[in-house]
Parts: sequence; C-alpha cells; structure tokens
Amino acid sequence: MFAEIAFEIARDKKLFGKFGRFDTSTIAVEGSYDKQEGEEVINITYGYSKDHRPDLKQMTILFGMTGKSNLPFWFEALDGNKSDKESLHQLALAMRSFYKQLKEAPDLTCVADSALYNSKNLLNKENVFAWITRVPETIKEAKKLLDYPANGEKWQQCICNPKYKFCMHRSYYGGVEQRWMIIYSEEKFKREAKTLKKNIQRKKEKIEKEFKALTREVFSCREDAIKTLSSFKKKNKLFEIIGDVKEVKKHASGGRPKKNVIPKTVGYVIEGEIFINEAENNWLLQPKGKFILATNQLDQEILSDESILSEYKEQNSVERGFAFLKDPWFMVHSIYLKSKKRVSALMMVMTLCLLVYNFAQYKVRKALRDSGKTLPNQVKKEIQNPSLKWIFLNMEGITIVNLASKIKSVKNDFVANLTPIRKKIISLFGVNAKIIYGFS
Repeated sequence: MFAEIAFEIARDKKLFGKFGRFDTSTIAVEGSYDKQEGEEVINITYGYSKDHRPDLKQMTILFGMTGKSNLPFWFEALDGNKSDKESLHQLALAMRSFYKQLKEAPDLTCVADSALYNSKNLLNKENVFAWITRVPETIKEAKKLLDYPANGEKWQQCICNPKYKFCMHRSYYGGVEQRWMIIYSEEKFKREAKTLKKNIQRKKEKIEKEFKALTREVFSCREDAIKTLSSFKKKNKLFEIIGDVKEVKKHASGGRPKKNVIPKTVGYVIEGEIFINEAENNWLLQPKGKFILATNQLDQEILSDESILSEYKEQNSVERGFAFLKDPWFMVHSIYLKSKKRVSALMMVMTLCLLVYNFAQYKVRKALRDSGKTLPNQVKKEIQNPSLKWIFLNMEGITIVNLASKIKSVKNDFVANLTPIRKKIISLFGVNAKIIYGFS
C-alpha cells in the first residue's frame, strides 16, 4: 500500500502541493510517566487541555498536511505543556533545515493559525520560506483596520467566493514586509452580531440587579451617593445610566406628624434607569464579521490576493486529521502504556493510518468524479464525496467462505455478500482490488 502511495505521489503532483498546513492539538493519556535519566522523549504532563480533560496528563501533537488529498507529511510528538507559539516557530526552523537537504524541494508555503504570528518569532521569507497566517486582533495596527466600515469604497468582491469581500494593505509589522488581506463576511457578521446582542442583554440583566441593590443603599451624605453613581457609570460604559440622587426624609418622632412640621433629611439614595448605549454598541459591532490574513509572499503571480483566502480556508483539513486521531475507534484516552517511547511510537503508527485513510479517500472521490459515478450517503442521497469511514461501514459483512474438499488441488474459497454497491466501491480501487475480491 505504501509503495502504491509513493508511486501516486510521484505521478500526481496534486497529492503533494505547494502549501503545507500546520496546527497543533493535545491528546489526553491515562497513566503515570516518570522521565528516566538520559531519556530524550516527550514529557507527558499537565497543560492546557484542548480535549477539556484537565484531570489527565497529555501530549501535544503537531501535524503538517499538504495537497488536495491532505496527506500528513510532517508529524511531531511534543511535551504536554508545549506552547503553540514556540512549537510552530521551531517547526518553521526545522522545515528550513529539512528542505535544505532535499535536491528538488518544492517552494513550500507554510499555512498556520495566529500562533505563528508574533513580532518575536515572525519569520522573513529570505530566512525561511513563505507563510500565510491569521493576524491577531490584539495588534494596534490590526484594530484600526478592522474598524474600517464594511460599506467603504476600498472593498472588492471576492470572485472565487462571493460570500467574502476584501481589501489589501501593506504592512511592515515585526520588521517584515508583508501583505495583509482584510476580509469581511456578511454571514460571519450576522453570527457575531447575534452573539454580541445576547451577551449585551445578559450583561444588562446582571447590571440591573447590581443597580437595584445599589438603589436600596442609603448614603449619609450627597457627595458619597454622587461619587458611587459616577463610579458605577464608569465601570459600565456599554450602558447609559440615567440616574439622580434624592433625599430621604423622615419625621423625628413616630406616629402621625403634627401640622406644619417639616421632616428632616436622614440620608440620600440613588434612583434611575439603565439603557443600552447605542454608540458604544455600534463601536463594538464595527470589527464584527472581519478578520485579517497576512503573508510575506509579495509576488502576486506566485500567490494572488484571492489565493490567500482559499489556501487559508484549507486549514480545516488539519482539524479533520486531529478528529481522525481522536475518534472513539482509536480509544486513545483509554490506552495505558508505561513507556513514553511507546506512546510516541503509537502516535506515529496512527499518523501512518491517517496517511492511508486520506489517500484512499482521495482516490475514491477522484475515481467517482472521473467516471461520473456516485454513491449513496447515509440518507440515500447520491454524492461524489463520501467519507472513507462511511465506505468502511458499507463494506461490513463481507466474508470469505471456505468449503471443505477431499481433493486438495480444488479450491472452494469464495467471497460472499458482495452486493452491487460493494462491487461498485471495490471497482473504484482498480483492477487489483477486483482480483482480490474475486470478480472482474
């Protein structure tokens, strides 16, 4: 199988593309692991758990995938508390060293998330190679660009994906000349605006409870009440608080007060109402639906503006690779290995499984597109992009029947339960697969 994959990679350049997509994830591992003296292996320890299992120790895995088939061509097992910013930067340096050893190495462009992008680790194309990454919204320059109105004149419609608009900006952040692509999505804006509205309403209810408790408090002097109200307004700029300080008056003695007796002031209370500050709300809405992508590849003939977006969106293929490794079929969370070396070896074997899985899935989908055929999915709809997992489920039930015979030279073995759908699936893998299953 691996020989066939190597041959296909050499023949089909799409299997190994010009873009390498990288990301990290964590896998929780049960058991206790003590580092042996002189043992250079990963440190399985506690750290930020992306699996939401802070009670378990973990290891970090780093994936690199490439091509239309999403072949994993780079794998590293790292310490459980390894920082993404540090590991992605070290990966870039390791990739430079590795590619220098190859005679016919492709001009690889590294695609990663915003963990790669920081002023300390920002890599110049001359030092390593080209990269595409997302710009963190915490950078001052990025904040200004995200505040640009979505109906401005600078926006261009994205031809490859009409759902997006974009405008370009030349940046020199971190001392590296780069292209910034500010992208706006109407769908993304609606989702984020809806979430923001819910959060504001939830916060308004919380503030109203706090303000109601504040109105019950009686202050001894007006200045204290005014100061408290002013402080409350400063803490909650998102809301417009229309309030005032009023006197609390009481008669000196109990019972019915005498005629013409003026009550005395015994304290001061705060009264008022809370409204949403529309100006502040609109300011928070301004950057919604937008994000910024950056690349140090300045040549648009090599990497066009729209290609920046399309290549970055392929980054989710790495997430699908992590989902494959964390699938319940593998039962990684329940594996107990006493040796760290065996844990690393297991991750490597699982990566090879992912390579075979993605290659087989790509081959099936390509065969369906080239032949114009389809396969039914879970709801009996004919499609040309089935997952290999669904194909495996369809192939369950195929058995080899052995018939006993007194004549040793006569073979009475045959494959049973070959339905038309299963024969169709087998034929997609070529002539050799048909021979193995005993039909032509």
